[in-house]
Amino acid sequence: MDHIILVIIEIMTLYRRQLSDVLEILHLYDIIIIMKRKKDRNTPKCQETLLIDEVLSIHRKKGNGVIKRQVWINNKGEITRYSLAYVNYQLFSGDNGRVLGYDNAHGYHHKHYMGKVEPITFHNFQKLESEFQKEFEVLYEKAKNER
Repeated sequence: MDHIILVIIEIMTLYRRQLSDVLEILHLYDIIIIMKRKKDRNTPKCQETLLIDEVLSIHRKKGNGVIKRQVWINNKGEITRYSLAYVNYQLFSGDNGRVLGYDNAHGYHHKHYMGKVEPITFHNFQKLESEFQKEFEVLYEKAKNER
């Protein structure tokens, strides 16, 4: 696109023509429109925005670990990506300490539990978040009782 602009400026300078004359002579208006359409095709239709990025630390005396929560949305407000994780190296040292997690990375919805990954049926994010919370509470009590 930049080279077309340079050509237009050069022609305007050399031939002392108005921009409209140059565009008419070279019929560049059509070329510019076509190039813009190609550029628009390469632009992603839905841009994602990180809506929630939370890390909650759990004190050692209360079980230790962290809860990580990330949620991305598109420009329509729909959740496009998510990651929910309970990390506690004292309960599990593999998988970067992730004891429990849900996410949709790698193109599918899945659950992490003590290093094992299994696909899940995704209904909606609220239901999934509720399931994560219930499972976390069981693990939290276990961690708290082991102290």
